[in-house]
Formats: sequence, structure tokens, C-alpha cells
Amino acid sequence: MSYPDARNSIILWDGVPIGRLVVDRGERQFTLVDIALLPAHRSAGIGTHLLEDLLLEATAARKPVKLKVWHSNPARNLYQRMGFSTAKDEGVYCEMFWSPKIVT
Repeated sequence: MSYPDARNSIILWDGVPIGRLVVDRGERQFTLVDIALLPAHRSAGIGTHLLEDLLLEATAARKPVKLKVWHSNPARNLYQRMGFSTAKDEGVYCEMFWSPKIVT
């Protein structure tokens, strides 16, 4: 509800739904609202691939990406490896931010 224009995509593997990706592609930034994979499909590089695609899209659009993640969520390590940094600590979760490297 906070992101009425967000695009909700079902992640398919061999035609079978295995998760979802929700991204709000706003005027000033992209917001990764949610990314979720079924447990059997985690730690297989799928989330990394989806994030790489999103970051390439954000780079082409010259827009940063933000997200919020629980401190205890193992995906936080993935976000850090992908270049996200903590922008704000909000108690049980933190806001993370990634900015494209634009070469002029």
C-alpha cells in the first residue's frame, strides 16, 4: 500500500513460481520493496542474479536503489556484497542504499 505504483513480479523457475520481486521504480529512485524466494531455491544465486539485473537497470536509469531489511535477515549480507550500505538504522531493521557509478 505504501508503494501503489510498485511492480509485483512472480519469479518462475522452469515455469514454476518460486518467489516474488516487488520494485517501485520512482521518479528519483528505485525502491526494492520485497524479494522473496521459497526456501528450496535460496542460496542458489537466483537472488544475486535478480539484484544484478535490478542494479543494471538502475544504472541505466541513473537512479539509486534503496531497501529496508531486518537486521537478522541473512539477505542483508547479500545486499552488502552487492554494494549496498546502511543509510539509517531503524531499530529492528535498517535502510540500505546503493548508488550507481556513473561514468561521464
